[in-house]
Amino acid sequence: MEKIISFSVKHPVSVLMLLFSFIICSLVALKLCPLDYLPEIEDRFLLVSAEYEGLPAEQMKNLVTVPLEDSTASVKGIKKISSITRDGLSLVCLEFRWNVEIETAFSECRQFLDQCYSVLPSGCSKPEVKIFNPYAADTLKVALVPKDGNMKYARFMADNDFKPRLQRVEGVSEIKITGGEKEELQLNFDRLKLQSVGGSLDSVAKTLFSSNFEYPAGTVIEGSREFSVKTDGLLKNMEEFEKIPLSLSDGSLVKLENLAFVASGSEEGGSYFSFNGREAVCAGISRKNGTSPIFLSGRIKKVLEELSSVYGRDFEFFVVSDFSIQLSDSIRQLVFSLLTGVFITIFVLILFFRRLDAAFLVASVMPLSVLGCVLCLRIFSRTLNLISISGIAVGIGMVIDSSIVLVENFFSKTGRSPEGGENLVLESALEVRLSSVGSALTTIVVFLPFFFLEGLTGKLFSDLALAVISSVFFSCVFSLSCVPAVLVLLCRKNRFEGFCLPESRIFCALKDRYVFLLNGLLLRRKIVPPCLFALFLCGAAAAFFLKVEMMPSVFSPELTAKIYFDEGVSDLFLRENSRQLEKILSENENFSSFTLSCGVEKTDFESLSETETSRERIILCCTVRDVKLAKDFLEGVLKGNCAKYSVETSKNLLEQVMDTDGGKRILLAEDEKSLKQKLDFYAPAFFEPDSTAVEYVFEPDRKICSQYNIPAGEIAKAAREILKGTDGGYFYEGGKKTKIKLKYASPEISNPQEILQSLVVFEGTKIPLGALGSLKKQNCEKVFFRFNRREGKILRLFADDPLKKNTDFLSDCENPGQENLKELFKNALSLLFVVVLLLYCVMGAQFESFSIPLFMLLALPPAFTGAFLSLLVFRQSLNINSIIALVILFGTSVNNSIIIFESIENLDPVKKTTTDNLCLCCKQKFRSVFITTLTSVLALLPFAIDPLGKNAQSSMATAVTGGLFFSFAIVIFAVPCILFSFYSGEKGALAGRKDEHKKQN
Repeated sequence: MEKIISFSVKHPVSVLMLLFSFIICSLVALKLCPLDYLPEIEDRFLLVSAEYEGLPAEQMKNLVTVPLEDSTASVKGIKKISSITRDGLSLVCLEFRWNVEIETAFSECRQFLDQCYSVLPSGCSKPEVKIFNPYAADTLKVALVPKDGNMKYARFMADNDFKPRLQRVEGVSEIKITGGEKEELQLNFDRLKLQSVGGSLDSVAKTLFSSNFEYPAGTVIEGSREFSVKTDGLLKNMEEFEKIPLSLSDGSLVKLENLAFVASGSEEGGSYFSFNGREAVCAGISRKNGTSPIFLSGRIKKVLEELSSVYGRDFEFFVVSDFSIQLSDSIRQLVFSLLTGVFITIFVLILFFRRLDAAFLVASVMPLSVLGCVLCLRIFSRTLNLISISGIAVGIGMVIDSSIVLVENFFSKTGRSPEGGENLVLESALEVRLSSVGSALTTIVVFLPFFFLEGLTGKLFSDLALAVISSVFFSCVFSLSCVPAVLVLLCRKNRFEGFCLPESRIFCALKDRYVFLLNGLLLRRKIVPPCLFALFLCGAAAAFFLKVEMMPSVFSPELTAKIYFDEGVSDLFLRENSRQLEKILSENENFSSFTLSCGVEKTDFESLSETETSRERIILCCTVRDVKLAKDFLEGVLKGNCAKYSVETSKNLLEQVMDTDGGKRILLAEDEKSLKQKLDFYAPAFFEPDSTAVEYVFEPDRKICSQYNIPAGEIAKAAREILKGTDGGYFYEGGKKTKIKLKYASPEISNPQEILQSLVVFEGTKIPLGALGSLKKQNCEKVFFRFNRREGKILRLFADDPLKKNTDFLSDCENPGQENLKELFKNALSLLFVVVLLLYCVMGAQFESFSIPLFMLLALPPAFTGAFLSLLVFRQSLNINSIIALVILFGTSVNNSIIIFESIENLDPVKKTTTDNLCLCCKQKFRSVFITTLTSVLALLPFAIDPLGKNAQSSMATAVTGGLFFSFAIVIFAVPCILFSFYSGEKGALAGRKDEHKKQN
């Protein structure tokens, strides 16, 4: 370091040229570094899916889900296995440990599934596996509103035109379409007429398949040319359907139009979506890893402008939600607080130095350190995100400490040495190099363990550690190279000739008061250890009363309401309730915008893999002006009309990723019988999946079926035809592919007894369904949940749920959120312990002593006490951000101790044991310690002041500012007293050894 300082002083222009090159490289890195909300997190989830149409959920679980779980459990690196089983669908979610290569796990899982396929039922589809992220939120949601209200055409255009266009945009990963109506060509048969002629929907479907086809026949050679030949039997229009001849049981023919009428309809089920009271089709757009949300949002909006210019007469396009806006607002708020802290720091430096050139010279280290941080982030392929920018913001007050000490030391010499010049700059820089390097090392060392933390904490906050380490490193380099170089150039112009750093009367009085108090405390230094211990107890008590949570609560103007209905309610009932709620919300001016959705797409396996996903659920997402009023209003509306509902503030992405759902607990049992017993015991609680539905079950009489020679499969097919109809292939017209549905139109089935009166037609035999068996009513589970290969249910505890106080009940449930919280604090304690050891080792190596580092570490208890007390006073919680603040205090609070120690260490051994010399030495360094602490605190003050509760970094800034202030107030008194006792003891021990040596001689 001495050589670097000497080179900078002797070759200032060369240093500045190197600095300009560095600035150019950093600006290029700033342009190339992508913006994101969070650091890039590797995928660690696999979703396995298998379908078996028509198989009930309970049989699906036993025949498909359990074998899939047993097979995939052998994949290496699995942390958790959960599964959701629905009618005809099995979904198994595999969560892997961190640092597991997901591509390798995917290949291994694929091999196990291929082996498992042979033991699955013959009608089951081959299991598929895909990589997915359950926490991935849509970057944008776009609403497509048809002006004429034609939802069939809107859904067709969304699926076949808008989606492909948006999919081609660079950075788009997946697009999910919800809402609207999927068009269906319906052949509505008169049930009585069709059964009277001995026909069935299945026989008509077979005829339809044979009449509506296109098949290649081969090629024919004509001369030197070859032509392809195909058989074209596709039906061209709806009229041709009506003319299809159907063969009756007696051999005669009848046209389809005599038994049915053809009409355009909509598929059953599906999903519903509305925006501000208008039914719409929603396109949820997710991004690829590494794509900036701001970049993707800009591209998508350009495509929407093009679509509006083409289809503006028929459709309106609205951006319902834009994740990039939340990202931009958060970054804008951080940057504003950062710049405010910088300006406050510059103002303080001007007041301190009374010179603009000196103030701006010291302040220039801040933007240079930021550029160095950006350069490092780009070199290590990191992004500029909220976490890394928080690291830059935290370090902004610390990066100028070394420069302040150097310039202050230089000005203290210019008054005594009027000639100034290079030698004075060199002497000033060499005197502070050890404290500057030591302060930088202590800060760097405390953040190194972040790179070795396992789990999500390490993945998220390694960016913060890299930002702080790089900014502190570059600040140390700049303060010992660029600052001396600029000082030399200014000295050559005689800018500092005869300059003496002025001091205000207030500051002089403060220094005199400090010396007076320190002198008195040195005479009563035995009270220092008890006082430090009392401070430690005070901090521990404050920590005990702090609220503990994973993430700090942040204000959000968005509310999410979920309304749960009984299993089996009709789509019409859900849509009527949705429209009623839309009308109520439209009349309330407090709701700026809102969306309503219900139902679920059959192909949306990601959503179906969640336990709370249900067709019988309405989700309301709204942006409001007054959150409390809106929440009370919604609860008032829903309380009298809905048995189960929840109204919560929308979570941000970081809260979702950290899995902070403290109200979610899992009740587990070894088998279904034991689980039912537990559920009966805790009957009032709200468990999910809550999917018990009343079903009618037809039980065939095998003896009678044998007498009539009717297979049980034909009975099941006949019952399904009566209620659901059957598929008839697809109809192609004008480039549109429309599903064909055969169903009975009239008379409709209005009660279960009419099902029994329906005829079963098989090989000319007609017999009522009721003669072949009986119809019974029973309760059936439609959704099953398993966790780690055990039967389970998820308990949802809402805000005022009395079960929260039932500790005996809660102890019987697993709490994944609480487990994550315990893991977080376990890692935090391990981190703090490692940091203390590293600090001790670094300072021991720096001071060549085993005991001096222990004295330096005495600055930590006051810092922690100040942090906990400030959190308690300002009603902040103990969360992951405030824990990081404690880590920051490890590196910053000992810096003042180091400055004071080096000042005392430079004294003669005799002077170290006299109070007057010790007080004079501390008085000389009071200015440096005071101004470095003041600039660090004031730089973080804009982050700590958060009256609206929108700043997630508020708890971190509050803890750091409180800890630094308390540490400064205690360290400037405690450290001199402890060092004085230490040196006095050494002197006494040395004198004793000399006397003993004289006696021996």
